[in-house]
This record gives sequence, structure tokens and C-alpha cells, in this order.
Amino acid sequence: VIQLDEASGAHLITASPDTPNPQDLLASKQMEKFIAAARQEYDLVIIDTPPVLAVSDAIAVSRCADILLYAVQWGSTPREMVATGIKNLRSVGAALGGIV
Repeated sequence: VIQLDEASGAHLITASPDTPNPQDLLASKQMEKFIAAARQEYDLVIIDTPPVLAVSDAIAVSRCADILLYAVQWGSTPREMVATGIKNLRSVGAALGGIV
């Protein structure tokens, strides 16, 4: 399931659009175990999720992450949406390291 990106040398796993109940999978003990195993094999594990307010994927995996970087589109994403996303992440104890 792990793929190699030839251009960067990065290893990655892509999401399948037909995965049933992805939030349940991301919030599972199996996901926690997978991330723990990946930490043993890789120097850096990056988890990219859909927007915080679109679906609950980011909230579900935030407990597996050491730190979160919250990316927003300048001049496009309303401040209120950014603030709500930050509030949602903080409400689950996510380690928000910064916003870019």
C-alpha cells in the first residue's frame, strides 16, 4: 500500500475514494498503531487531511499527530471559518503548532 514518489523519494499512502467510513478508520486504534509503527521507520510522518470544516478527518487524526500545521488560503478563507477550525481542533486537544 506504500507507494514511492520517484520525483521526491517520499513514501506515501493515498486515500481511496471508496473507503467506507473513513472517519471511523482514521479515529481507530489501528490508525494509532499504524502511525506509531511509521514513526519507528521514518524520520518524519506527515498526515494531510481535507479541510477541518469540510469533514471530520483532521479532528479524527489529530490525536495521532505530534503537532499540527493549519494551512489556510490567504484572502479566500474567511477569518470566522479559520477561527472555527482552530476552536474545533483545540476542543479535542490538538497540538496546534502554527498557521500558514
